[in-house]
Amino acid sequence: MTESPPDWLVHHPALAARAISLASPWWQAPRVWRTVEDVEGNWDAPCYVVKVLVPGSVEAPVHELLASDGLAHAHIIPAEVVRDERSDFLLMPALLDPFAIPRQWDTEEVLDFCHQVLQGIEDLHAVKIAHLDIHEGNVLMATSYEATKHANTKAGTIYLIDFGSSRVLARGPGEQEPIELPPSAVPKFAGRPVFDPYAWDMYCVGVLFTSILEVSNPIPEQLLGSNPDLPGSTTDNDRPELAAPHARDICRLDHRQ
Repeated sequence: MTESPPDWLVHHPALAARAISLASPWWQAPRVWRTVEDVEGNWDAPCYVVKVLVPGSVEAPVHELLASDGLAHAHIIPAEVVRDERSDFLLMPALLDPFAIPRQWDTEEVLDFCHQVLQGIEDLHAVKIAHLDIHEGNVLMATSYEATKHANTKAGTIYLIDFGSSRVLARGPGEQEPIELPPSAVPKFAGRPVFDPYAWDMYCVGVLFTSILEVSNPIPEQLLGSNPDLPGSTTDNDRPELAAPHARDICRLDHRQ
């Protein structure tokens, strides 16, 4: 049974100004909602996602910081922060999950994806922000369809999303002391309750890249084998499964190309 969006959100001026009608909960129900147009397959209308933030979440401050620093963050999901006494929320374009449709990635696609993700992480770390929950579910992409509907997106661009676990840190990479890591999709190292947050981001990025290589196999399989001498190394039998992605865009490529 799905839950209807709260009345205060349905009739909020920020949504009314864009003629946005919300449908059923999406992803992190009941805090993430998609527009009716997206649900009904009306591809002529821009599709939006509205995320109601958990009280005390750092997500709004992170987006406000990124919007105010005067830098171009080309690989961070464009998000408008709406402050409200009932609950702050984010208004974002609904983008494509690049992993929604299983397919073979060629080498050029893999390299481009990896390069864009690394650019996004580099931009975050440059302003002393660690994402801390990088995984397949927190990476989206804009196709030519989204780019025509949302001027703040670019076709073929990868975007990092979900900064609910992120931290704005006192020091940059190489200077920041270890912190206690928040919950994340990627399993933590056993016996390591604290860790360098920037290094953890890079480890999670490595796990993400490995998962793409294992599926796409653009390089010989033996190069992806486990190494028992490396920390956190796993075999096919004992590799922990990632938590179910909570940021899935179910729009299909054949409707959006």
